Amino acid sequence: MEDNSDRNQGEGETENNNELNSKNKEILKRSEEMLTSTVLEKEGKDWNEKQTMIDQLLSKVNVLEKERNKAEEERDAFRDERDASREERDAIKEENKLIVKEKDVTSEEIVALKEEREVITKERDVMKIDNETLKSEKTALDTKYTALTSTLRDEIDCPVCLEVPTCGPVPVCPNGHVCSKCKDSHCPTCRVKLFNGKSLLAVKVIENIQHACRNEDCGKFFPLEEYKLHLTSCLHRTVNCPSPNEFCSRKMALSKVYDHILEDCQGSFNNIGNNNSNLNNGNIPKYIAVGSILKLSS
Repeated sequence: MEDNSDRNQGEGETENNNELNSKNKEILKRSEEMLTSTVLEKEGKDWNEKQTMIDQLLSKVNVLEKERNKAEEERDAFRDERDASREERDAIKEENKLIVKEKDVTSEEIVALKEEREVITKERDVMKIDNETLKSEKTALDTKYTALTSTLRDEIDCPVCLEVPTCGPVPVCPNGHVCSKCKDSHCPTCRVKLFNGKSLLAVKVIENIQHACRNEDCGKFFPLEEYKLHLTSCLHRTVNCPSPNEFCSRKMALSKVYDHILEDCQGSFNNIGNNNSNLNNGNIPKYIAVGSILKLSS
């Protein structure tokens, strides 16, 4: 009996224990469900926050990517600019090399030019010395030539008409005196009788000396051929006054005709000749009478 009661009691305790375990399991299950629900709720809130943070981070990432792309573009632009600068630098270096070479060539040319200039300067100095020497020699020769021609001119200069013959033949007396203009039966110098003698030496002298212009106020010397041409164009050759002879018949040097017309010609409209200052304003004639009235100035 005691064994049965103990067995029953043991079974009862076992049932109680089973029931207790069952309740504990249920309580644990509910606790787990509650805990799981709480965790899920909490995780849901964390997820939303995490999602928001992720969105913000993605937005920042997009901004950073844009900035990175922009930075890469700027970097590429800087690289292109750097490459262009390098190319330009290289080009400048090459140009500088060429300039240095040209400078070297120019320096060599300058040195050569300086040497050439020194040579030319020396040659110029030598030429100056030679020129001065030639001038001195020429002056000496001119002096000798002038003295010689003057002596020869004096020898063939006629002491009577005071002229040097300009063409041959030139008569000569037995004593060697010559004259072709005032030739008479006797020599004008020594008065001996003249014959038919001719001086060939005088002709040669005439052909090779300088002849002085015979016109007053000229005084220039010319070789014989030029002398003859000069006589026809000399500004001091003797001419007649251009007015009619019944008004003025004076002869004068061509260089003095204008002053003569302005001052005292009776055949022109000048201030002294006819006192008509209305025509010439007292200074320069507006009209000159040469056969007919010719207008000179307005």
